[in-house]
Amino acid sequence: MRHSFFALLAVFSLMVQSENNDIKLATWHIAVGVGIGIATNPLHGGDDIPLLVLPDLAYYDEHVFFDNGVLGYTFIQDKRFVLSAITELNPENRFFVFWHPANLFLNSYRSSDLKLENSVSIETLDKKRWALDGGFEYQYFADDFVMRIDWLHDITGVYNSARASIELETELVLGEWLINPLVGVQYRSQQLNQYYYGIDPSLELEQLYLADDSFSPYAKVQLTWPFSHDKAVFVRASYDDYSQLSESPLFKEDHALSIFLGLKYIF
Repeated sequence: MRHSFFALLAVFSLMVQSENNDIKLATWHIAVGVGIGIATNPLHGGDDIPLLVLPDLAYYDEHVFFDNGVLGYTFIQDKRFVLSAITELNPENRFFVFWHPANLFLNSYRSSDLKLENSVSIETLDKKRWALDGGFEYQYFADDFVMRIDWLHDITGVYNSARASIELETELVLGEWLINPLVGVQYRSQQLNQYYYGIDPSLELEQLYLADDSFSPYAKVQLTWPFSHDKAVFVRASYDDYSQLSESPLFKEDHALSIFLGLKYIF
């Protein structure tokens, strides 16, 4: 969850009851999770990624912020809502390009992949270009949950269309554990799906797949147990549904999973 680090820092501030540990604006907040986990790749020829190190990097000023790859500018802010302009790299490319800042010192391994006659491996496709998306994020803060609505459009001319999402996140306290569940729905345009998951006639492959637009549910949860002012045990898991695109010959699974268990250190 993109905002989990900022929330966790607030928890640590409450634990130590010290003004020196309040969240500071115009300051880089850095944390590193060290543990064990995996992120699965649902595409034929794709590599699952072992996760041993998960960095958190955030910077918040009165208007400008950077939060784990999302750069934004908040131009309307109220007690109940925030409206920001944001930009980030399109996340779909993670299935085609397997290096990641959280995986710089690790070697990915080949997942078991049953080669079906009607399947297509990503190795047979042209390399997918990075797309930079830009748009708006609206956040509404209720008493018991946060609602986020994102709308972003490709500003680099890669797939020339848009995506959107709506999600709800809440926070529960169970003993000394802080639990942050999140559920959402992602809208992907036809052009986005065709660029990443379609099989065009121009590829001259036996298989053909013309994608449509899609609505894909997803869920995330993080459990955190802070046991000192700068350390915590945490578990993070996510599920992304791709069932509306699973007829594409690229897919060997109709979902992507990730799970990580480790210790978080705040610097």
